Amino acid sequence: MPKENVSLTLQQFCEITQYINTELFSIIPVFHPQYSKDGIITSEVLTILKSLNTEVVIAIDRNILSDILTAVKCGSFKKCRRRKAITAFLYWVGINEFNISPYEGIKEQAFVEFNNISGNKELELFNHFFDCIPPQAVISSFFSEDITFCSKKYCETSDSEEFDFLSNDADFMYLYASMLHLVYEIRVGKSRIEQFKNILHWYFQEELISQPGLTYIVLLFVKEGIKPPHHMMDNSRVIHGCKNAAMDLYYFQEIDPRRYPSDKYTFFAATNDGNMMEIFKNAYNPWRKQTPEELLKKLCQYCKDKNANDYSNILLEEFHLHNYDNSVGSATFHFKRASELCAQEEKRLVQLIKA
Repeated sequence: MPKENVSLTLQQFCEITQYINTELFSIIPVFHPQYSKDGIITSEVLTILKSLNTEVVIAIDRNILSDILTAVKCGSFKKCRRRKAITAFLYWVGINEFNISPYEGIKEQAFVEFNNISGNKELELFNHFFDCIPPQAVISSFFSEDITFCSKKYCETSDSEEFDFLSNDADFMYLYASMLHLVYEIRVGKSRIEQFKNILHWYFQEELISQPGLTYIVLLFVKEGIKPPHHMMDNSRVIHGCKNAAMDLYYFQEIDPRRYPSDKYTFFAATNDGNMMEIFKNAYNPWRKQTPEELLKKLCQYCKDKNANDYSNILLEEFHLHNYDNSVGSATFHFKRASELCAQEEKRLVQLIKA
């Protein structure tokens, strides 16, 4: 948003500040493995972030991005599902001089549709919001749904392909292959315990160690309320559902400080997806204070049925059967291997669907 002075009455300032402190992060949690495992950014965390002297970047998920794009296209926040939350979130980002990254959210949709032009169009709409819409209009929209500003329609954007939103990397493709095989095992029609054993045997055998990825697979079987990939039983959309699930996990995997120069950047992820909240809280709590075995034992404690011990034994047995070193192999090697694994799992699932 363009830099300009904004005007708030004392009452308005107190109202929006109270909302941020008491409600915002329960609607739009902002996660970091070390600083906000529960999605709540406290004043103490803000103090720490200022002392780090790094660029703070918040990757927003598709749901949050959709609200921003809706506001741009309508010229108002009136049709946004969470008007007060999204405007308070943008105000909070602005006053703390943080940055927002829309790229993962844009890629999620462009990748599923396999449409790079649509991704660039959405980026143009996103940039219009931050370049052209006055901060005063955004903040005033927290208090009233009737505030309007200069809109930009999807059809008014260019057809350029300046940015590539369809490119893959090995980390994403490994997660995608995992989701494909997970859905395959579930749809084969065996018992839950057999599905669990088969997916974990494949997962560890293929050496696909991802903290959020493995956490999701285990929680799906042992914790009530965790949802499988979208459209899992819809033959025409199941592949898209697997891509979406992989992208959700990719958000969290990529903000791990061990994966980027943390002396220059501090990455957070903002989402309001209940599934993802549970995955993050379990994958990274406590940060760097649990061994892989301790994490796996903790996850299995959620299982309350008669097979609880079976789930735990299967998980630990498969884990100890394999010794994975993720430093082995070049980037080129992993890209080639991940591509082949995705092709293999897509073929396997499609054959099952057609059978």
